Amino acid sequence: MYFDQHGNPISEEEWTELHENAVYRQVGYAVVGDYLVSTVWLGRDPLFETRVFKGVHELDQVSYATLGEALIGHAKTVEKVRSE
Repeated sequence: MYFDQHGNPISEEEWTELHENAVYRQVGYAVVGDYLVSTVWLGRDPLFETRVFKGVHELDQVSYATLGEALIGHAKTVEKVRSE
């Protein structure tokens, strides 16, 4: 099953179109020193995901069920990376 950013069910065709839209897909993006914090809409379960990268190495990953959780989680992850 596929969902838009607000959790509404959508068809696979709608999901494909939205997923190809980089602006819609990217919920948060921050470069903190050598780290990249990226939060994206996946449109499946989980609906959103934040990942922390240093170079090509993935260091951390957190999943979210709602857009609000994803936005808050992204901000908290950025702050966590800044404080380390």
